[in-house]
Amino acid sequence: VGGDIDELTWADRFYETILQANANAHWIGRDQVSDALFTEFGEQDILAARAIADVDGEYLQNFLDDILDGRYDDEDGLLDNDKILQRQRLYMSKSRGLAAAGAVDNLGLDVEITWHLGAVEKHCVECPQLAGMSPFFRDDLFTTPGSCDTPCLGNCKCHLSFIHNGERVETIKPATQYRDWE
Repeated sequence: VGGDIDELTWADRFYETILQANANAHWIGRDQVSDALFTEFGEQDILAARAIADVDGEYLQNFLDDILDGRYDDEDGLLDNDKILQRQRLYMSKSRGLAAAGAVDNLGLDVEITWHLGAVEKHCVECPQLAGMSPFFRDDLFTTPGSCDTPCLGNCKCHLSFIHNGERVETIKPATQYRDWE
């Protein structure tokens, strides 16, 4: 928007930002269920992040194409920062889902996982269904809240919980207020 970089440079930098956010999110989730006092960031986190970022690469290309085609231009033909930030937030919000996936992937096979509905009054169709299907086990849970795999695209306050080492653990809940989903 400021004109200091071109669109391709922005896309490359944004891809790296997505990759870094996802790697850190996976590490945080994995750390939630580690028996160690502190879990080191590692290759497992980078590989999980790269898998998500590579899938998002196609969507990022579409985002770049939309920018180049003028979809995010204002009335004066200038880039609209607010519209671009709104779409960028969708990519970054997926890191909450990857943090939950990092925790789930590192649970024992016999740990029961419960999907909790968020605080919004209106939910997408799938989140209540997933909550109603609880409990899940690691190999049965095919998505996590925030992964953008449900119609609400992670615009919910749903989260997971499970018992780990005798204590109830809850995955990361969104800190911001999301709009109701219709």
